[in-house]
Amino acid sequence: QQMLNQIQTVALEAQNSTADPSASTAELTGLSAQIMASANQTNDGRYIFGGSVTTTAPFVQNSDSSVSYVGNSNPVTLQVGRNTTLPAQIPGNQIFTGPANVFSTISSLVTAINAGDQTGIETQVSQLQQVAQQVSTARSQIGGYVDTATSLQGQLTNDGLSDAQELSNVQSANSAQAITDLTLTQTNLQATLQVGAKIAQLSLLDYLK
Repeated sequence: QQMLNQIQTVALEAQNSTADPSASTAELTGLSAQIMASANQTNDGRYIFGGSVTTTAPFVQNSDSSVSYVGNSNPVTLQVGRNTTLPAQIPGNQIFTGPANVFSTISSLVTAINAGDQTGIETQVSQLQQVAQQVSTARSQIGGYVDTATSLQGQLTNDGLSDAQELSNVQSANSAQAITDLTLTQTNLQATLQVGAKIAQLSLLDYLK
């Protein structure tokens, strides 16, 4: 949201200025490029804003300088329990291109500033506020996912410790089965903890600041 705030500041300054708009429009173009770079962020070599399309960049710049989303709307989900899955990301079309499209908004803002179109600038500033709301909503969703993953980590760690205590109390006649059960529990626990850690590392909060 820091970049969105900066864009809005540039727009409002341009709206109240009679100076050459080239510096303002150049700054906006640079900020648009930074947002696109963020939208094409990767984690462990996979794009995190492309939905389930993770091997190709989800946002591409067309020959007319417009930006298209070429991912899909299906979030990657991870199994974090026997009956529980958790989204690992949010598709980029929910954040950057819809309902308000940050790239077309900046492009229209540049056009309005160059033309000295005060009404056009105001319209695009309103659109930026909608984009900011989309980002805020996404950050809240990801925060919820990370909280859930953290809670599961604690729960599964406690379950693993309980199983270890039970194993120490079993009779030798039941040791083989108990060891088998504990090994399976620990394997599932470790896998789920790794998933939780992966989701925490993938936190979009850092990318959406």
